[in-house]
Order: sequence, then C-alpha cells, then structure tokens
Amino acid sequence: NRMVQDEFVNWIREMKLSPATASHREAVKAISNAVWKRVISKPSVRDELHANSLYICLRGRVDKKSLDCFGAALVTIAGLRVAGFTSYLTLSEDHAYESHPTEDGETTPSLGNLNLSTCEIAIPGNQKTQQLKRGKEISETFTSNAHRQSNLSPTTSWLYMAANPVICKSLPMVIAAIFGNINCQIEKKQGKSISSDELYTIKRDLLWVLHDGGHLGMFPFALAELGDCEENVTSDKGLEELTLPELDNEEILAIEKLFIDSILASRKSYNDAQIYPYCYAGHYHKDAGRELPEQEYRLVEAVRLYSLAAKVASGYVYEVGDSLQLNKTMTKISELLSEDVLLTAKDDACGDGKTKLTPRRWANRNNVVALGTWLLAFFDSLLLWEEKSGGENTEGKTFVEILNPSHKHGISKLFSNLDQDARVYILSKVYDSDNGASTKTGDESESDFLQGATTESKLHYFAAPRSTRLASKGGPLAIALSKKKLVISDLELAIPGPEGGRRRRKKARVD
Repeated sequence: NRMVQDEFVNWIREMKLSPATASHREAVKAISNAVWKRVISKPSVRDELHANSLYICLRGRVDKKSLDCFGAALVTIAGLRVAGFTSYLTLSEDHAYESHPTEDGETTPSLGNLNLSTCEIAIPGNQKTQQLKRGKEISETFTSNAHRQSNLSPTTSWLYMAANPVICKSLPMVIAAIFGNINCQIEKKQGKSISSDELYTIKRDLLWVLHDGGHLGMFPFALAELGDCEENVTSDKGLEELTLPELDNEEILAIEKLFIDSILASRKSYNDAQIYPYCYAGHYHKDAGRELPEQEYRLVEAVRLYSLAAKVASGYVYEVGDSLQLNKTMTKISELLSEDVLLTAKDDACGDGKTKLTPRRWANRNNVVALGTWLLAFFDSLLLWEEKSGGENTEGKTFVEILNPSHKHGISKLFSNLDQDARVYILSKVYDSDNGASTKTGDESESDFLQGATTESKLHYFAAPRSTRLASKGGPLAIALSKKKLVISDLELAIPGPEGGRRRRKKARVD
C-alpha cells in the first residue's frame, strides 16, 4: 500500500494531468510514455513470467523484467483514474488497450457501436516513432504504416477480437482480469514449466469469490481460468455434480460447467469471437478421455470443441502481425490431437528413453468415426480460412502451417493414424445424405452449442463442409483421404484459382 500511495499515486499526480488541463488522448500518451520510460525496454516479453503488474513497473529493473501489454495497459489505466479520467481496461484474447466515452472531436471511434473510443498503449520501446503511436485510435494501427498496406480493420482483426472486446467497466471486472492473469508457473527448467500449487489455490479461491458474487458472467477468460485452476488443484466446489437438460440430464462436474459457461458467455456477449474458451474446454475433455475406455467418447467432444475453435478462426482475415499467434494455436491443437488423442504411449519405452507413440486402439468404433468427422471439420475450417484470408472477393493465400503436406502434425499425418475403413466411413458420414447417421451437426444446426455436445449416450457427426477443397466427396482431397495409402500432396491442398483452376502452394522455380 505504501508503494502504491507514495510512489505510484504521487508519481501520477506530479504529472499535473486532469480532464481540465489535457484531452483524454494527451493524458493517455503522457502516462503510457512515462510508464514505458520507467521499465526496461525489451523487444518482446511474450515468454517472460510475471510481467503484468504495477510492481514490475515500479521494481522491474531489480529483477530485469519488463511489462507485457496487459501490464502496460493496467498501469496506464490506473494512472488515468488517479488523474480523474474515465478509462476502461479493454481486452481481446491476445491484447490489452484502453477505451473511454467518446469525446467531442473524436470522429471515428473504433467502438462507435458502444459509444466508446480507444487508445493504443502496448507499444514497447522509447523511440519517437513508438511514443507517437501511443494514445491513438486502434483503427489507426492498420492505416498508419505507409510501407505496408493492411486489409484489416478492428471488425476483421483477431488481435482486436472483431470489435467485440471485453470491457472492464466495473472494479470487480478489473480485479477478475488481474486474478485471471496470475501466472502459476514459477520457473522453467530444461523446457519444462514448474507450477506452484499454492498459487493455483490462491488464484482459484479468489476467482470463486468473484464468481459467487456474480461478477464473471460476462468474462469468458476468467471463467476458463477458474476451470483451469480447478483442474490443477481441485476443490470440493469443483467436484460438485450438476445436471443440464440440454445434456440429457447427464451428470457433469462443476469444473466442466465453468468451461461451458465460458463458451456460452463468448457466444452471447461477444458474438462468438473468441477462440480460447473452446480450447480450454477441448483440453479438459481430451485429458479426461485419454486413459479409460469408458471415457473414450470425451475425445470426440474434445475434437468437436477444437473444430469450433478453428471455425471461429476462419472468420478472421489473416495477417502475420495480427494473427500469427492464432496460427500457432491451431498448430498446437494439431499437435495435441496427434500425440494425446490419435496416438497413445506404448507400454515399453524406446531404448533412448523416449516414449514410443502408436495409433490408439479404440474400444468403440462409433467413437472413432464421429471423432474423424470432427477432425475433418477442424481442417475444413482451416482450409476455408486460407481460401478467404484476403477478405471477400479476393484470392486466398497459404499460411496455415499444418496444411503443409510435410508438416509432422499436418492433415496427412493425423488422418494416417486412422485405417482406411474408418476413413471411408468417416467420409460417408460427412457427405452421404442416406448414411443412417443418428444425429448430424453442421454449420446451421450448431446454433445451440449444448444440443450439439457429445455425451455418453449421444454422438454427433459433422456433415457440412464449407471450404472449396472439401466441398464434395469427389474432390481431390477427399479422394486422397479415402485411399488405402494416404498421400496428400501440394496438388490436393492447392487453393482453387478464381476460375476454378488450382494454384500450387509454392511457386514453381524458374531456371
């Protein structure tokens, strides 16, 4: 408290900023520049632990740490409030910035539908060009670079969540953001993270207080983080058994309900613009279904959830500076699908100490078929993402790492873990209208998320491809997937040209 009052509050007051002496943008620029001057300048802090607090702003030089974008936004907005400005912490899935009621003279607010203007804060560095970017409307991010033309806007950008950000207008929402961003990893050794159960417990209990007070209902990230805490250090509250009519009154744990609530909050309050709620829930079912044959159906639900994450991704226009991390997330999901779902560890380890992975032996054939249709849905959305990556009425471009034929966790490698009979049956479920499927859930009927969930007594099958490359069972890619020897080349994955031709993923070399 002494550090906050004596150092931070007095530091802000010494700037002599107030709504009477400065415009909102001038104040944001002045405070954020002062914050960045105070901390160590680093080009990237993405992998740095505990870089998101006021303490790092005031004492980071002692530990040689800098602020990340969340920490910079949080400290700046706290400073604005000390100075008497109305300012909101505003969050997407991979970025943090500032929003405020639109003032006179602000003609193009990025969140005009909410009567809010925005300010960029998280621009690391202390060069003049970096300082000038702070305090500007986020929409200027896409128009201010004279050397690089962008097709993006806040409504098509993943980094800005399609202009559907989480706006922390209340103090409990800000506190939830702070608690949710507590990193329970305390050290990294030899590529492995060491986490603290004590930190998980503290974080879990703090988030439960906010949850029970009704403050997390519009905060998907905080709900998912609470579920993650319960997975790691489970409490009696997390083990409470619940039933939902939409799941045929099948009993579920409160942990799962937290992940469901996270997804529903994103769908209801943020136009289904978030990827990570589906990822958290997918990880939960993946881990629960890996070991016991009677829980195998949960692997189907995990892949369905991952496919819905990819479906959300396909709605964004891709540019490296905006959604590179999103692309990496899809690659990580594919790695998890390969190593944790489609493969299992053999009883005996290899001689070099590494565990050998072999194709999973499925207890129920219906599970592998249903799972396969959702695996196709996952890749279908990524194919679509490439095809429409330049926006409407433009040619697509190749950028999805796992759509490269030689990628070790790509479409070819994943489907090769399923035998030909299974793959043929999977394609029949997806494409044939008279296949006898008990339930099919595709693009239109997914409007009710819970009705499409996989339970012990109810399987669903994906049956509505949207990408051009998986449009028909007779297309090159579908034919390749049905063959005994599964070989997928550049030709099968080439994006169709504007007149129906096919363009290779790589340009041919000219001698």
